[in-house]
Amino acid sequence: MNVNAPPERPDSAGLAGNGLRPTVQIRSGWTVDRVSLAFLAAVLPSLAVAIFADGGSGLVRLLGVALAFTLGWQVLFGFTRGSPVGWDSVVTAITMSLLLPLSASLWQLALATTVGVVLGELIFGGRGRSFLNPAVVGLAFFSFSFPAEMATASAALDPWPALLGAVMLLLFRVISWRILLGGYAGLILASWVAGSLDADLILSAPVAFGMVFLAADPVCAASTNPSRWIYGLLIGVLAVLFGSGAVGVIFAILLASVFAPLLDQIAVRLMPHLRRRAPWLS
Repeated sequence: MNVNAPPERPDSAGLAGNGLRPTVQIRSGWTVDRVSLAFLAAVLPSLAVAIFADGGSGLVRLLGVALAFTLGWQVLFGFTRGSPVGWDSVVTAITMSLLLPLSASLWQLALATTVGVVLGELIFGGRGRSFLNPAVVGLAFFSFSFPAEMATASAALDPWPALLGAVMLLLFRVISWRILLGGYAGLILASWVAGSLDADLILSAPVAFGMVFLAADPVCAASTNPSRWIYGLLIGVLAVLFGSGAVGVIFAILLASVFAPLLDQIAVRLMPHLRRRAPWLS
């Protein structure tokens, strides 16, 4: 794998071969499955720590149901379209199970997973062709539909495994450091303006986990360097406005992802000669 190869041009035919929307670029040697495997390797430390802290039973139950429905829907759509099932379904199931409340009933989890995977990804053609992260869509649906349930305890997330995952993804050059710095800059700025600079929020595990595995996802994130800064800042500011905890981060990422393509278009229009870089460390 040649990680030093230059990124492809935005209009390159190679993008279609990788199954990605035109604004997402993959460095030579990377495919959708390899990017998903990189995210899987990065999220496993968070999963292992949470299972150990929770004793395993509740979280494993959620993970089993989430895996069954994400894989089930991918197999169904893959069979009808003649496309293979990717590793991204496993990453989606893990991220959803880590952020959902442990008390969630199986039918609630199944419904949220279905909405996230089908409406957030598969109806657009699968991984790389949508503009939203399916886990974010599913979690937002659950938060909106079952607010009382969402207020209960979730898995015992720890910020340090998320930090380790961020380092891994940055070394793999799969995510952009600009989004992470922009996100935390937005958090600090918005908290300072509000007069409540809360270290517990800024250093909280849901914020760290959401920034790394949801906000920095190259499919839903902005793909030009100027817009990545704005995208990250927007997430940080909105997370403070929407409130602390996982719910505020989820809705902040959802709204910012909707505006990410517009931010890219504005950046390109204002700077016609702007070179679009790949969505990892550059």
